[in-house]
Amino acid sequence: MQTISARMNDITVCDVEKTPPGAGFDPHGDPVDLDTPGGRFRVKWDLEGSSTTHGQIVFFMRWLDAAGLFDGLCEDAPFDFKSPNAPSPREVLSTLMCGFLCGNRRYAHLAAFREDRVLAQLCGVSRFVSSSSARRALARVPWDGVGSEWIQRNLAKTWERLLNEHWLLDIDVQVKPLFGHQEGAELGYNPRHRGRPSHAYHTYWMGNIRMSLGVGVEPGNRHTSSAGTPGLAALLDRLPADARPKLIRGDCGYGNEPLMAELERRDQPYLFRLRMSANVARFVEREMAAPEWQPLGDGAQGRAGRIRLTGWTRERDASIIRMRKPVQKPATKLVADAGAGEREGELELVGENETPEWEYTVLASNSGLGPGAQWQLYRERAASENPHDELKNQWGWGGFTTQNLDQCRLCANLLALVYNWWSLFVRTVEPGLHHREIITTRPRMLDAPARLTRPGGVRTLTVTPLHARRESTCASMQECVGFLNGLTARQLPPKVVFRLIIERAFGDYLRSRLYDPLSAVLLSGP
Repeated sequence: MQTISARMNDITVCDVEKTPPGAGFDPHGDPVDLDTPGGRFRVKWDLEGSSTTHGQIVFFMRWLDAAGLFDGLCEDAPFDFKSPNAPSPREVLSTLMCGFLCGNRRYAHLAAFREDRVLAQLCGVSRFVSSSSARRALARVPWDGVGSEWIQRNLAKTWERLLNEHWLLDIDVQVKPLFGHQEGAELGYNPRHRGRPSHAYHTYWMGNIRMSLGVGVEPGNRHTSSAGTPGLAALLDRLPADARPKLIRGDCGYGNEPLMAELERRDQPYLFRLRMSANVARFVEREMAAPEWQPLGDGAQGRAGRIRLTGWTRERDASIIRMRKPVQKPATKLVADAGAGEREGELELVGENETPEWEYTVLASNSGLGPGAQWQLYRERAASENPHDELKNQWGWGGFTTQNLDQCRLCANLLALVYNWWSLFVRTVEPGLHHREIITTRPRMLDAPARLTRPGGVRTLTVTPLHARRESTCASMQECVGFLNGLTARQLPPKVVFRLIIERAFGDYLRSRLYDPLSAVLLSGP
């Protein structure tokens, strides 16, 4: 060992002069020949070319320009920098908007398109800002007061036209696990990451059409309905009396006395599921033996009643819904045949049970609807889980977090605003009754290589869609552009233009009344 160590000490390492990365790179040098499974290809670099991988975003920008939504957001921005080299509010908001649309999930991901000059020109800016500049800009906006009013004012523009119809408000809370030292990172309800600090996202949705009314970001230990009640009350106070929701729906986390009493003071109808506590279970047991059970379809039965739990200030209407549990297949076992030479046998049924079992659900409501209507409306509420999944897994909702809680609130609502814009744009291009998630619309209506040229001084964008449905998609977007050009050619006010866009996007709902689920239930009977 001593001999080896002595030899190692005698070895001297030559000092190699380190060259910085890219020091010997010449973009204008000789091309590179590459052998691939498809043959030999010659590769050239073009770092000064004007091209983008999101060429079809030009149609979305045309839609924003006609609707006047993005210009209004930038002009109304409550932050600005005084330095001559500082970014403008439009540059900051353009960077964030394109990051949301392109599928970025973190602030650091904004660097992926920072040198995309074509995309910047489509947004009306000369450059995109860095992720640190975007964070610093949002950090200058306090959420209480200026920030919340700015966001809510622009969010209301996307759905205020739809308030003239009967609409339902869905409320829910989502958990965002955190892995840093963010403000408000507290231990709370977190079923997937137990013991992990989190933020609680209290969300408000326009039922059945997936339009976000806003989101309240709270510390992880404020995940109960009491933390979301102030935001819900503020939202209801901002709405005119004739434009408030016809019904507010929520799961068992919202079926409690404080929230229901608050809504009753406002004469606001609600429909909440009650948690199956001991008192609720005793209430169900008293009603189980009653012979009067109304068939509700799909094997469900319902019964109306009155209930007053401990701590309640009054007795309330309740509907008991029971559904037969699915019959499990009887277990089987293998019985060996003693007379057979090989290992063979026959199947024998064991443990067969023909006793019917029921699963009970208790709904509390002050709407005056019968058990059948309440059960149908509550089952339709399950569709409100889909936009949560879309925003979290396809838009990166909650990924743009910092150590500032106000900045997290601001960015979460900005993403909800861009989500509403994109949903309206897709419905304008392809009007219909069904919402289309961005996991399918991004490759069809956004991602496409495009090259910018200037023949004759005219900026020409040559787009090459790669999707299998490119012909039908291009035809739909071309027809949508003709519709928008027809509106702007008439020199209509921006509010009138956006109202006509809403009527085109939700024309099937407004004409067929399928957008009005409460009226459909009322017409179908209790």
